[in-house]
Amino acid sequence: MEKQSIIFIAIALVIGFVLGLLVVLSINTIILPNKDIEVKRMFVDELREKGILPSEPESITDAYGKAKNIGENQLSIIVEERFDDPLGEFLPKEMIIKISEETEIFTHEEKPSNVFEQEQREFDKQMNQYDADMPAELMPPDPFVKIMIKLSDIKEGDFIMAFSENDFKGKTKFTAISIQIEQQIEPIEEMPVE
Repeated sequence: MEKQSIIFIAIALVIGFVLGLLVVLSINTIILPNKDIEVKRMFVDELREKGILPSEPESITDAYGKAKNIGENQLSIIVEERFDDPLGEFLPKEMIIKISEETEIFTHEEKPSNVFEQEQREFDKQMNQYDADMPAELMPPDPFVKIMIKLSDIKEGDFIMAFSENDFKGKTKFTAISIQIEQQIEPIEEMPVE
């Protein structure tokens, strides 16, 4: 009888230990991450109060990231890190961008240097006509030309900046009013040394 009691007690202790371990692990995975997020949120709020981080945005109408999964009327982007969203509360890591008939898709191409220099000389002449009362509509020349493209011209891995008329803070998708493709800079090939 005593032998059976000892075995029963040993089995009960092992089962109790395993159950206790499961409870501790479930508390760590359920409660502590929430506590960890709360500590991070307090830290971020303190950095915002001190002006180290910008204040929480009231709305978000643009997203920047790397193009992925380009479809017929939409694409997704992997959102690049945003300084003002260190906890990823306002934008998810991946966003879906819907394309409508009104969406303008473009890239910028650098103007030939002689064209830009001529525009700059003309701008300088106009500025010389005014003293301190320069008109607000007088703008310096843009060194780039806007080139309209199609959704099919976007390739996976291209960096894009997408803009919306509506706030999409905290959402996973939005309809873009315009999408700007960053010009890919080709790596410079090194000349062989002789």
